[in-house]
Amino acid sequence: MKVNIKQYKDLNIKELLMYQNFQVEELGQDILKVARTDEQPIFISYRDNNLYFQVDLGSLNEVKSQELLTELLDINTEIVPISFGIDSTETENPRLVLVTSLLTVDLSDEEVLMVIDAMELATDKAEEVLTKYIK
Repeated sequence: MKVNIKQYKDLNIKELLMYQNFQVEELGQDILKVARTDEQPIFISYRDNNLYFQVDLGSLNEVKSQELLTELLDINTEIVPISFGIDSTETENPRLVLVTSLLTVDLSDEEVLMVIDAMELATDKAEEVLTKYIK
């Protein structure tokens, strides 16, 4: 007999990710570092009823070129809901990042896991492009 049963259970995001076999490290009160084996870590932060997801792809100082930036902007259309961005928190060392966010109101486990899968696919695409520009 094939019977599908849906289970609804409230979990905090850390519990959900650990249950899904992610390595989860708390970096601060509202910041998690999340990774699967052999994948780039994803940083998840919480503020203003939003979850913000970010993957650090490295320093732009090492690979910056007009050709690369144009190619990354073009790829943005292929990796939706993820997008490339520049984290200029450190003005002397701007970082190329992948980013997205989710509103936490009525958030489901499928939404969180879908974003993480999309981040991992976008990271693979980014690495493919970046290898052409790394010296």
